[in-house]
Amino acid sequence: MDGHVGAARLKREDAKGLDVSLDDLVTRVGWFWNSRRNRLRGPALCLFDDAPRDWWSGPAGLQHGQLNELMQLDMAVAIEPGGMEARSRGLEFGLLGEADKGTAFYTLAIFENRYVKQNDVWRIREMRLFPLMKTEYAQGWAKSQVVDPPPAKEYAPDRPVAASDAMTPGAIPAFFISNPATGKPVSLPAGAKVVGHERLLPAPAARNRAVPSEDIEGRLKEAERRLAVSKAWDGAENMNSAYGDYLDDLDFGPLGKLFARNGSKEVPFRGIYVGRERIVARDATSPPPGLRPRTSIPIHWRTQPVILVAEDGRSASIRSRLFQAGSSLTRGSGLNGGMYHDQVVLEDGVWKLWSVNIDEFLFQSPSYEGGWSAAKDPEPTPARAPAAQTAQNDNYPPDIPLTKLGERERGYRGGTGDTIAWPAILPMWFHYKNPVSGRVPTYYWPDCESCVVDPKTSMKNHGYLLPPS
Repeated sequence: MDGHVGAARLKREDAKGLDVSLDDLVTRVGWFWNSRRNRLRGPALCLFDDAPRDWWSGPAGLQHGQLNELMQLDMAVAIEPGGMEARSRGLEFGLLGEADKGTAFYTLAIFENRYVKQNDVWRIREMRLFPLMKTEYAQGWAKSQVVDPPPAKEYAPDRPVAASDAMTPGAIPAFFISNPATGKPVSLPAGAKVVGHERLLPAPAARNRAVPSEDIEGRLKEAERRLAVSKAWDGAENMNSAYGDYLDDLDFGPLGKLFARNGSKEVPFRGIYVGRERIVARDATSPPPGLRPRTSIPIHWRTQPVILVAEDGRSASIRSRLFQAGSSLTRGSGLNGGMYHDQVVLEDGVWKLWSVNIDEFLFQSPSYEGGWSAAKDPEPTPARAPAAQTAQNDNYPPDIPLTKLGERERGYRGGTGDTIAWPAILPMWFHYKNPVSGRVPTYYWPDCESCVVDPKTSMKNHGYLLPPS
């Protein structure tokens, strides 16, 4: 159980920094691969959300107008016999481009990775990416096929991919997990070329199994704790999905019941409401759903959750990527993106949301026609007035306006300082350090957004352990 959770978390983490990996990491992308021994070369950074995909052509870090949205979806994880190695397979859906150059692309790829457990820490050992499609956004996959050039000489791979493993038209990346319904291997068309079967590195050495402790009571207690941690991961993922479902339906009654009694919720561009009663009362002031079927809906896909569970299994944090597809019969719409930073707790035996905070929008499309690359810098807007001067204009003012959160909301709409809007780049916040190296992110906020200015909103002041940060 812990292995599935650790490998799944690490896969979602590999978009955050190189130091989740081993010194002998091997990365294979499409038609070439690199090895890493105290260095990493080539396009392995294609999974990193803070660097452009063609990263060898420019400095690390997103520059003005660059979009590198790479969502990891439909991931399956399997633990190898012995519990020291794991594999993952999933779909990478990319939105790439540069607004300053008017370029925008869709990409699809299959990733297949291997992980190894060292000193009870899961690390990436092999990264594989099998490109399926890259197409110009404006033309679509029916008319456009984009093939990236090989990397520059200074970033050339250590050796090419074997012909038997090259991703050619019609090739299918290996399915290493049996059909969950039949228990049989996945059946493929006769004569299909299957890639990704072979290892890139030799299998890790088998570990010597530790001699079990004779303390039976202690072992049972530890097994119960580990089971609680695994159940917490599932509970957190369920809450992550439930919130998006109720929000899409504007079903505010059940949505309010998802929150803990002392939970908090950020309403975008306004502020934070504290306590379930306040959350429910505020949502009751929102416009009703109206006629069915509705004529517009902004879909809240909360994808790629990174879930960290406290050691007692009673609380967890969630960082999930918002992918929002808008639709309307009466006005233009498009694709938008953001990042949720949430917490959940086990209250009276039921998982509840402790805090929901959203950073949005990290990118926006003015319309589907032009996509995200059609965005232009808006006219400069002055900093927001202090909350005391604007509260009387709000029918149901928040308990903590965004303007009270200082640096944490700097640049975000409704927050402090001048508003930063796409194609400018907003700060990318994290509530945890690198899970392997302990490296502290540039923008680091370990607890809920409001916990600094209002300590009573922190779960640790209500009998819960703060999840790993």
